[in-house]
Amino acid sequence: MEQGIFDGIPNEEYHRSIDYAALSSSGINKLHQKTPLHYWSDLHNPKESTPAMNFGSACHVGLLEPDDFDDLVAIVPQEINRHTKVGKVEYADFLAEAADKTIITGLEHEKIKEMAKILHAEPTIRALVSNGITERSGFWVEPTYNFQCKLRTDLHVESAKIILDYKTTVDADYNKFMKSIANYGYHVQARWYVNGMKEITGDDYDYIIVAQEKDPPFEFMIYQMPTDVLDQGSMIIRPVLETYAECLEKDEWPGYSHEIHGVILPPWAIK
Repeated sequence: MEQGIFDGIPNEEYHRSIDYAALSSSGINKLHQKTPLHYWSDLHNPKESTPAMNFGSACHVGLLEPDDFDDLVAIVPQEINRHTKVGKVEYADFLAEAADKTIITGLEHEKIKEMAKILHAEPTIRALVSNGITERSGFWVEPTYNFQCKLRTDLHVESAKIILDYKTTVDADYNKFMKSIANYGYHVQARWYVNGMKEITGDDYDYIIVAQEKDPPFEFMIYQMPTDVLDQGSMIIRPVLETYAECLEKDEWPGYSHEIHGVILPPWAIK
């Protein structure tokens, strides 16, 4: 893929096409948290979307692409009863008509409308959304190991040199979300995106996360990734790049060690 920032690449194509199997931030986290074999398996055996994943995707559209909501999201008609024979046929027809759209329920749709309303009432977010471009795909060549890399921004605000990432969460509270950042590797994603934009554009970008709770009152927090947290992401990324380059060169994707391992209980399990 040619280096640059591109519009118009469908989300499904970006994530699932082997043609675009460049290393992404999710790949970095998979290689760090699991094994190269898990990474390779996920790449060639993509998981089906869950209702929770569909809800998160529809939230992105509701916040960032409200004008395209009807084109990208389909709402299950309330009158369909999937527990009856007739309802199962009606639901199958609905899915066929919905094609590649994200499927959500009517209740979820009402939630998303309220969540978007709350976020758009915040002047800072409203200004970023109105000046940014959604769902842009970036591709570049890793400078040390010379393999393809990629990213996909929720919102790219080129004029302000800001990348905005929108996360739905159970708890946006500061202390709780700091744990989410560490657990889910959001700081790794942030460093990957900042590095990628630097390679592609030559510009330094700020990385902002908008974390919004999925239940009423749908409160949210805005977080900016500081340099020291990004540097922690770099410490995870560097050895992963070396491992990935070696796997590519040898075309070998090892999993767990199959030697016999002794058992050591974690401290919390010892009485």
